[in-house]
Amino acid sequence: MPTSELAYAQFFDVLTLLRKHWEDFKPALGKQSEKMGLLSRFEALRNSVAHSRDLLPFEEELLSGIAGEIRNRVTIYMSSQDPTGDYFARIDSVTDSLGNCIDSFPQDPMEHGASLRTGAVLHPGDVITFRCRGTDPQGRDLVWWFLPNWEADNRRYTGRDLEIAWPVRSLEIAARVDIHIYMESTGPHHRVNTGTASFDHCATFIYTVLPRDEPDGPVRMANVRWLAGYRHPRHATAAGLAERLMLVFSVPSPLMGQASLLGDPIAVLPAVFHLLWAGRLRADLSKPLTDTTLVSRAEAW
Repeated sequence: MPTSELAYAQFFDVLTLLRKHWEDFKPALGKQSEKMGLLSRFEALRNSVAHSRDLLPFEEELLSGIAGEIRNRVTIYMSSQDPTGDYFARIDSVTDSLGNCIDSFPQDPMEHGASLRTGAVLHPGDVITFRCRGTDPQGRDLVWWFLPNWEADNRRYTGRDLEIAWPVRSLEIAARVDIHIYMESTGPHHRVNTGTASFDHCATFIYTVLPRDEPDGPVRMANVRWLAGYRHPRHATAAGLAERLMLVFSVPSPLMGQASLLGDPIAVLPAVFHLLWAGRLRADLSKPLTDTTLVSRAEAW
């Protein structure tokens, strides 16, 4: 998941923060009167999309232009914080399809990447996609690839915002599997040059791959993806709700029946799903989650 809680904020919350603390953002964004006007217009158009109203062609172009202006300002600022940042490309973020995200990289120019232990257990036949975003201060195209890659051509992907798919294979079964997402600009020079290989930035995701010895893999993966949507702690912040759920599920009990004891299921179920994701509650994820799925505290299993 994103390492910054700001990633979970609504856009109008971001605007409120900017207005209250503009002096902190001014070095990156410039004059408040100019940028807040653009961002307010951006919010109005975003609100239209959120309410299912199609944008007109000129409105789509306006959104793209505002986003490009802000990204360019931030890129220039970030480059000034890194002595090599005004030339070499960098990764902004890489997020896998399980919600794991790398979006923070060392400022030290001697460091060329970041890694994340996901804790995820995968099986041959699973497909993990990575959403990759990057920036180049010189405006060059970005080229991405991942290793290890068992395809003969070791395919390259070009773009600043794209997806890469990793099909998990039997020959990758291991307690630790490192997937390295590499990126470089199309320029002649790169941040890292070993003499035989070069790149600008790298994001490494660490998984475990085990044999698929049961036919429930797709169901389990679907359940995990569903629970990942409730991974953020905000889903269980109501006063005392998590503790009360741990109490009502002290013994294996039907999901909906017990959740309903604590109030409107629409308000309670997100907290249940968050606790399942966090491992504080347990359920048999090899079967589809239903109203009658038995749930209990982890220590009760």
